[in-house]
Amino acid sequence: MTLRHKIYLLLPDFVDEAIQRSRAAFRQLRKRDIRFERIRGRCDGSLGPFEALVTDKTTTVDYLLRRLLTDRMESAECRQVSHKAVRRLLRDSNSADLTIIRGDRRSDHGAADYWRIPDSVVSIIDLDSVTAPEKLGYGNADSLRRIKKHRLTATVSHDRQELSDFVHNAYIPHIRSRFGDLARPHSELVIARAFKSGGLLWVEQDGVRLAGTVFSTSGGIICSRVAAPVTDSKLATRVHAVSSTKKFLIDYAVEHGYKGLDLGRSRPCLLDGVLRHKKRWGARLADSPGERMEFHMSWPAFTPAIANWLVTTPLVVRDRGGLAGLTALPENESIEACQDRLQRLWSPGLASIIVLNETGRNPGIHEVNGTRVTWQSC
Repeated sequence: MTLRHKIYLLLPDFVDEAIQRSRAAFRQLRKRDIRFERIRGRCDGSLGPFEALVTDKTTTVDYLLRRLLTDRMESAECRQVSHKAVRRLLRDSNSADLTIIRGDRRSDHGAADYWRIPDSVVSIIDLDSVTAPEKLGYGNADSLRRIKKHRLTATVSHDRQELSDFVHNAYIPHIRSRFGDLARPHSELVIARAFKSGGLLWVEQDGVRLAGTVFSTSGGIICSRVAAPVTDSKLATRVHAVSSTKKFLIDYAVEHGYKGLDLGRSRPCLLDGVLRHKKRWGARLADSPGERMEFHMSWPAFTPAIANWLVTTPLVVRDRGGLAGLTALPENESIEACQDRLQRLWSPGLASIIVLNETGRNPGIHEVNGTRVTWQSC
């Protein structure tokens, strides 16, 4: 490790955010071009080809498009454009069925109307009044039974060499295997900063390590940063060792008097499997405080294809200073069926759920079992 890296590890945590802001400002000064792509495919509810305009396609955008387009995605156009050209792209976006622009959350790209989607959302378990993980959530009973059945236990390590082995032999291979070309694993240096205030929790069976998670601590909160199974461990997959790290982190947090557990970031989709799993442990949704980037999504016309997509892929959006769910009411769905669906979508931390529909049914603001629901005509 170089002297520069050693100094970086000794700096306080707020330096990370300052470095991110400095890098963003530097990129603006350099006027670095951004990647613009026109993607075509077919989707349910669309008679012809569906076209989407995106900039800086990330793993989140790729996930959303794959849930939208049922056929193979094709890149009809791909080029580099300047930051100033983004406004012109939005003015000309009427030629596309959907536009997703990635930019600074404090910026305004000049579009008349768009939805603001977080790059990711955070799931937090409040532990102030919790004394045992059995009290958390409504859907973690299977996980607790599995942990007991497979005799899973946990140990916490503060050994720097073990961290390095975990990053290079477990975490990085796991991320690259899962995301392929879109993989952007954290560097060992970034993970080491988190490890400095927390540790590395190992999930074991009869002394054999199956998975690990690196966590940090700040302001009375334990933050789960990265988790991965031990490479080539089929047993880890079969016994769900990675998901078991949540239970053991809860145990550790309660034992050491922490008031909350941050389970990390997830995709901004209410039906995302990872996000739903965290919800079953009693986690609430929260905005990422240090996140600079977001997606600005718009469409020239609210088509059946967009409506069907928002039913199968309900999004988390920023609305009125908080987080809200965004879904749709297709023409073939009754109000009663939609209300039943909304009950399953609701998650702690959402201020409301917005339901879009082009027929103007059930307009206004209503409550569904205590949840504020805004029915909005398009």
